[in-house]
Amino acid sequence: MSSITAVVLATGGWNQVELPGDDTRFTGAFPLEVLDRYLGVVSNWDGRWYQRIATEGYPVPLPRAEDGTVVQNAWAFWPLYPALVRVVMSSTGVGFEPSAWVVSTFCGALAMVVLYRMAAPRMGRFGAGALVACFLAFPTAPILQVGYPEGLALLLVLWALWSLDRRQYGSVCLAAAGLALTRPIVLPLAAVVLVHGVRRWRAHLRSEADFSRGERLRVIGTVVTCTALFGLWPLVADLVVGESGVYVSTLSAWQVNQGSVGVLGGWVPDLVRLTPLGLFCAALVLWTIYLALRRGAQYFPLELRVWAPVYLAYVFVATRPSPSIIRYLMLTVLLVFPFPEVELRGVAGSKSRWLALCGALSVGFLLQYLWVTRILTIAAAPEQQPYP
Repeated sequence: MSSITAVVLATGGWNQVELPGDDTRFTGAFPLEVLDRYLGVVSNWDGRWYQRIATEGYPVPLPRAEDGTVVQNAWAFWPLYPALVRVVMSSTGVGFEPSAWVVSTFCGALAMVVLYRMAAPRMGRFGAGALVACFLAFPTAPILQVGYPEGLALLLVLWALWSLDRRQYGSVCLAAAGLALTRPIVLPLAAVVLVHGVRRWRAHLRSEADFSRGERLRVIGTVVTCTALFGLWPLVADLVVGESGVYVSTLSAWQVNQGSVGVLGGWVPDLVRLTPLGLFCAALVLWTIYLALRRGAQYFPLELRVWAPVYLAYVFVATRPSPSIIRYLMLTVLLVFPFPEVELRGVAGSKSRWLALCGALSVGFLLQYLWVTRILTIAAAPEQQPYP
């Protein structure tokens, strides 16, 4: 599956156009040499920012324009992923692109192993394998091979949810700490832990399961820890730069964030006004809730069923309308494989199951090709090119 995606990425790289090196949207010149077409795609878009962090670090003091306003800079991007890439660069002596590919691909592969291990007890070997295959054929799955932290974030989210399912709360906190330095999505994880604790408490009240005082304290501590970790990276940025609001002021420098950043500054105004974007937001959240509550969802772990709608609702509140929503949807997992029982019916190894799976994968790879060639690769002028 990953090799097919690699071919798609290389094909997209062949179509990249030349852009000036001082273009602020792309932070780099294109195209690269023919032999670098695949690795050139690895460092596209935000990959250029992570490259700058891995090679130069974060700027101190905060970069400002002549009028004193903060300009776009590396503090908008989280440090764990570029730190791992820098370790590979330092230990191997190779450049950013191959090092980023190694980190992203390794994290994505580990995430697929965790996903399979989570799903296999409920879905069986074929069902869990089909889930992983469909995930790798998702339209934005190529992001797991490029210089983005999606693979690392996915690994940490699945690790946290799998640990929560096994009631390993210390492991959940450790994964949450890594996630807080990778992507700002640790708050939905705190909500999942809270729901997990409430469910255990209700089962205890019905005398269906034991939930000791020590276990309750560990769950509460995990919720508090995950919630507090949300402010870790902004706090680090303020301490290093020596001023307050570094992260938020840096985010505000991007045009897509002009006007508001963060709480109720995203898709919510469109939802209130019932614009097409707002209706899309509401429909997708309701669809995800349905997928999480329907009878067939029993094949997924409860924590994953809770994570999907909570995470998606958080994304719509905390982000601005942009093409990046397609990339964000991948981390719900449920939207990647919404009807797990379809692949589980019938006799093991039956042709119908394999035909259905091959059909789904074919559609997925077609959409993947369109996403790579129309969005991920730089194939148009800045004013025409959507971003991943």
